[in-house]
This record gives sequence, structure tokens and C-alpha cells, in this order.
Amino acid sequence: MRTLPLLLLMCCVAGCAVLPDSLRPSFREHSDSPLQNEVERLLDQPYIDPLYWAEQSSSRGYPPGQLLLAEFYQRGHGAPADRDRALQLIEQAAGQGLAEAQYQAGMAWLNGTGTEPDHAIAQRWLERAAAQDNVAAQLQLAELYFNHPGEEQQQARRWLQQAANLGSAPAQYRLGVSYLEGSGGPADPVEAYVWLSLALLNGEQRARAGVEQLAGQLSPAQLAAARQRINTSAAPGRPF
Repeated sequence: MRTLPLLLLMCCVAGCAVLPDSLRPSFREHSDSPLQNEVERLLDQPYIDPLYWAEQSSSRGYPPGQLLLAEFYQRGHGAPADRDRALQLIEQAAGQGLAEAQYQAGMAWLNGTGTEPDHAIAQRWLERAAAQDNVAAQLQLAELYFNHPGEEQQQARRWLQQAANLGSAPAQYRLGVSYLEGSGGPADPVEAYVWLSLALLNGEQRARAGVEQLAGQLSPAQLAAARQRINTSAAPGRPF
């Protein structure tokens, strides 16, 4: 329904605590997801100034409104592009616990968007987002830790495990590769087979070659045990 995002944005003006119960699930989903497509769609609606509503929401300290206004400043839509101001708004929302904002803050500090790069600050924001099950943050942390020397690489596997347990196919694939290659911890062909198989079942076609390779290397007993785990994990309603 085209009018729903507009209604949600108008209701996000802070102090509007009368959001109907029937819309709360959609609002929660909207608030915690990337806003790029939403900004573009709102800009196409001639009867509303989305920047106005974002400013109203942000001025009242409402985190989704702050994050939306930051998106306008990043893109230069309705206002001059200002990445410094965008980062300020993102960090305001992040400081109030919005996981998507924490992830975006981490990426801004990592890439030097609106600031000089600072990997330590980036990592702190990413870890806060990852602790709230933000899969993108978990994957980014895994990538960062794989670039660390020695035992710190074990943290990469830990974050991949968390994202994989949430059902992320890319995380399942990368975790399987980690066990296959012995990166981030000891190699384990059975674990590699389990996670690569789950990734393949989730549509990650890059896992196919590894699954086929391992199927020819594992013993019948290992394959039977691994496939039992895969069948149990892939059952509807079961966590990975």
C-alpha cells in the first residue's frame, strides 16, 4: 500500500505515541531497515515534504527520524549535502540504541564518511549493533577480525557463527569456508560440510563446490551425522 510509508513517517514525529497497534509491526520493520528506497519513494510524492517530517521527528529526538534526516543530508535531497551533519544525526540515533544507526555509524567511521577514518570507533559501534543481532554488523566485524593477526582471528568465526545462527546465507557460507580452510580457528571438515550445506539450502550457490568436494572426503559415518544436523537445522521453525 503506497500510503503506508507516508503514514509511518508522519507518525514518527516524536511525541506521536498514538501509532495504531495494527501498524506497529510494520513500523518496527521500517525503523530497523535501510532507508534508501524509502527516501526515494517519499521524494516522488508531490503532496508532502518528507524533509519537513524528518526534521520534525529528528528535532524531538526520535531515532528513526534522526536516521532518516541523516539520509537526506547524505544524499543532498531537499538540503545541501552535508556528511558531517549526517554523521552527527546517525550517532544521535545510534546513541539511543537503534541498531541500524549503530551499524551506519560504524561504517561511516570505518570508511571515513563525514569524518576521518577511525577503526577503533568503527569497531565499537559495529559491536553494539552486532550485539542486537544486526547481521550486516556481524558480517563486517568478521571481515575486520579476519584481517587481524593471530588469535584475534577467532573473533571473526564467533561473529560469523552468530550471523549464521540467525539464518544468514552469506554468513553460513563464510563460516563453512572458515572451517574448510582453517581460518579463524582449526579446520573441521564436518562443520564445513554442515554450514556450506545450510548456505546452499538458503540459496548461496557459491557453497556448492565445497559441498561436493567434502561429500567425497567424509566417511559414511561423518556424512550421516552431518546430514542429520543439516536436516534438523533446516526444519521449519527451528533455529540454526
